[in-house]
Amino acid sequence: MHELGDATKKAEFDRLMTAATVFRRRGDYGQATISIKKALDLFPEDIAAREFAADMIYAHGDVKTAAEHYKSILEAEPGASIEEITESYRRLVKRLGAPAKRAGR
Repeated sequence: MHELGDATKKAEFDRLMTAATVFRRRGDYGQATISIKKALDLFPEDIAAREFAADMIYAHGDVKTAAEHYKSILEAEPGASIEEITESYRRLVKRLGAPAKRAGR
């Protein structure tokens, strides 16, 4: 894809995110994955897109890689409080179907 202006790039990113969401709701994880990869090509550090990509990895059954992606997202979250990180971890554990462990145990 040729170099896009900032506004055009953002509009294309938003379109791809919307398409990925629609495909996921329809159960078309393959097309959702293609759309989210294209969105990440435009904005590779976007947290929402990275989380969506991790969701798609998980949907394809690769729990270990998905967990690694979720972990890197939590670590990259700028300015996140311990409460936000803990809540994100709880959502991750629920998503992965693993029992949550308390710190210090």
